[in-house]
Amino acid sequence: NKRNSADISVSVSYNGETIDPKLYDVKFHNNKDVSNGKKEPYFVISLKKKAGAQSSVRKEFRGTKIEFTIVPADLSEIELSTTKIVSKKKGIKVSKLTATIDSLKLKLKQSKSSGKGDFTVTGYTDSNKNAVSVNGINNYKGTAIVKSK
Repeated sequence: NKRNSADISVSVSYNGETIDPKLYDVKFHNNKDVSNGKKEPYFVISLKKKAGAQSSVRKEFRGTKIEFTIVPADLSEIELSTTKIVSKKKGIKVSKLTATIDSLKLKLKQSKSSGKGDFTVTGYTDSNKNAVSVNGINNYKGTAIVKSK
């Protein structure tokens, strides 16, 4: 998405010469979720007229899809924080789990029975019920222990 695509650097060159980034636009598509073989993420580069490229070169770039792969983030390798862990009738509820990757903060959603979401809770890891083990799903993988604040 637009917020996260700033973390991806794209360099464009033609005939061995790098083109100034101010002279082209990069538009990302299908880049919110992990690659699954159905709707693969890709980007398209559009050269601006002032790039000095001939129209045949601009046409060559226009509409060309450049695919890339999005892999799941490993919960065991990123900073996680939560504000509240509560026992409910239907299980353990983890509120406001946040992943910090570099300077980007992402709010993760606990999975419900539908399988949508970012993580599942496997159980408490201490007798005081201040920490739980979570497993990443969909755009996340791995296992991590999160503590209540």
